[in-house]
Amino acid sequence: MSGPAYANCGKQVLRNGDHFIDAKDPDVAGALTLLLNHARVAVCPGLPIEQVERMKEVLWS
Repeated sequence: MSGPAYANCGKQVLRNGDHFIDAKDPDVAGALTLLLNHARVAVCPGLPIEQVERMKEVLWS
């Protein structure tokens, strides 16, 4: 699955150059950027599969 490219600038996380989320600080923004760019598997025990699929669609489609 090919997903959008996430980047961070200060406390902001950008998706394809557009503002996506604000983080607490630049370190958290950097960690979230790495996670979003490299984690393509959502492991959420107990979460209904429909919600997992929706989450994957929103984050990585």
